Parts: sequence; structure tokens; C-alpha cells
Amino acid sequence: MIVNPSQEERRLYSKFASYIHEALGKDKLEKTPVVRSKDGVEVRLGANMSTSDMAPVLGQFGCYEVKLIRTETHYLTLDKLQETEQSLEEYSYQNLKSCMDKTLTAAKVDKGDYRFTARLLDIGLEDKQPDCLKTRYERSNADGKGTGARFLLNNKDILKAQIKALLRISAEGYKIEAMLPMVENASEMREYKTCKKKCMEELKADDVETGDFLVGAMIESPIGHTNRKSIVKEADFVSIGTNDLANLILGKQGRAHDAEIDPYTTTCLTSIADIVDECNRKNKPVSICGDMVSTPRGLRVALGMGVRAFGLSPEFTPEAERIIKGTNVKSDGDTIPDLTKITIILMSRIRDGDESVSEMGQITKHLDSEFANLYKAA
Repeated sequence: MIVNPSQEERRLYSKFASYIHEALGKDKLEKTPVVRSKDGVEVRLGANMSTSDMAPVLGQFGCYEVKLIRTETHYLTLDKLQETEQSLEEYSYQNLKSCMDKTLTAAKVDKGDYRFTARLLDIGLEDKQPDCLKTRYERSNADGKGTGARFLLNNKDILKAQIKALLRISAEGYKIEAMLPMVENASEMREYKTCKKKCMEELKADDVETGDFLVGAMIESPIGHTNRKSIVKEADFVSIGTNDLANLILGKQGRAHDAEIDPYTTTCLTSIADIVDECNRKNKPVSICGDMVSTPRGLRVALGMGVRAFGLSPEFTPEAERIIKGTNVKSDGDTIPDLTKITIILMSRIRDGDESVSEMGQITKHLDSEFANLYKAA
């Protein structure tokens, strides 16, 4: 609740309310996450989800895919971790099933028509440290290298519990995928695959029916960016976590965990573009799940870079659909302005050290200017 809102706050609220009204009143003939741009390019829009309480919100805003289930939130309210791998597995199973079933109910679709991507337990940065895992985290991160994927691989009882839960859920007909958080080298992906294979063998030995699922890598650190070629080779798909990537890149300048982190810096933009280019060269699906793409500017920049799948804040979905449907993402003719052309030109100038766009803050102004020209010409 905002008391005595300013004129600008009233304007933003009216705009937000119109999105809600449109989403609630909209009855899609096709309940699909696929949106087509003005020039026919297919783009997948999914939602980022923390808890099962968000399910009604996803339904209201017309979200028909979940690109990111933050499984670490299932541990935030726990005072004490379950004692055994079996109890951890059942806890993971119940929480994941709750998220999925409530989402399906809200969306009014069958489980075979809705895809979920679960990010395996991700702790490390300041906002991702459940009290019940504090001791384990401190032990795992004693050398400063125990976050993300490495934490899970150092705590295989937690990792195996989540994998087994997902294998059981997959066997029940749910369309699921999983992502390993903050992958920094290919050996982490290979170690994960070995662990998953062992989980399948153990479940089958216990006569438990198992399905299977694809496993992606989240690249969201400077080290992951450096090792992107070998990581992309090992992963089924890739998701770029722009929040952590920007934090860690700018943290070298003493700005880690800043609430006003700017992803539109030379290093951040070129890092994202490098990862996208590598995925597209290797024909590996790539998405972005950070806050950056839940804004009009960020969505357009990512589209121009070649990203065709996004994990968004649910409330941004209606606006994202409008932007995509009204945009020439990649046109055939030289006379039609499109996002790909202006982004390639801009990124080329950034990489060449063009002083007019390489300074922090100038990039943002230049992007807005180019987007304005694009829509004026269209």
C-alpha cells in the first residue's frame, strides 16, 4: 500500500492495473508460452516462481510455462534440516509437486501441456542462505568456492534428494527440466550427470518408477563466462542469470549486492552476448531469467542478441507479449528496422571501444535512443 501516492506513482499504478485487467479478462484460445513477433519469430515466455503461493498470480497473468522454480525457497522457513536423504527426498518431492499442481490448477491445463524448469538448490549470495544450511554452507565455502553447483556437489545428500524427487515426478507425466545453479566449469556438469545416473540406479533397485529430464547449466559468473564453451558443450540447455552475473562482475569494483546494479555496462552486455553466441553456435537452447528482461529495454536488448526464451516476473508477461507482437525481431529486408540489426551495430561499437557508448550510463541512453528511432521508422 502506498500512502499519498505521487502523480508518477498514480500513473504507474494505473498502467499496472490495466495489465491486470487485461490478463484477468483475457481468455486465450491457445494456452501456450509461445508468442510470435511482428515478423513471425517464435519467442517462449515463462515465469519465475518462488513458492506455490505464486500459482494464482501466474494464472492471472497468462503464464503457461515456468522457467525457474527457486527450490532454495523451500528451505528458507526450516529451522532444522531433515536428518536423512529419504526425508530430504520426500520434502523436495512434496514441495515441487505442490508448486506444479497449484500452477496447473490456476492455468486450467493438464500436466502434459505445461513445462516446469526447477533450479536446483542455489545458495551463496547474501539473499540465498537458509538458516538450516548455514553450517553446511560455511564448511563448503571455506575456500570461497562453495557456492552454486559446487555447494550441491559438496552436499550430495541434498543433491540426490532433489534429483530423485524430480525423477519420480517426471515418471508421473509432468514435463520437467532441471538447472544446475552457478556452473563455473564443465567438470561440475559431468559430476552432476554421474550423480543423476546413480540416483536412477538406486530408485530402480528400490522398484521406484523413474522418468527422466534434461539438465541445463546456469551461467551467472565471470568464471562461468570464461569457461562457457566447455560448459555449453556439456549442458542440454543454458540459462543466463543476469542478476548474479552483473553483481559479480561489478563486485570487482566494490559494488557486489548493490540494489541498483546496472546490467547495461560494457562488460555485462558483452558477457551476455558471448554466452548467447556460443549457445546459438552449438544449437543449444538459451534463455535469460534475470530481472533485466522483465523490463522493456532489457527484453529488447536480449531479443536483439538472439535470445528466444525468457523467465519473467509474472506481472510483466502481458507487456512482454505486446512488445514482441509489435516488434520486427529479425526482418528479411534491409529497409525494415529490426532489433537484431541495431543490437549488432551497438554491440560492435561497444566491443570496438566507441567512447560514445562505452561509458557506464551512456549505453542505456544510446539504447533508448535507438529503440525510439526504431519505432518511429516502423
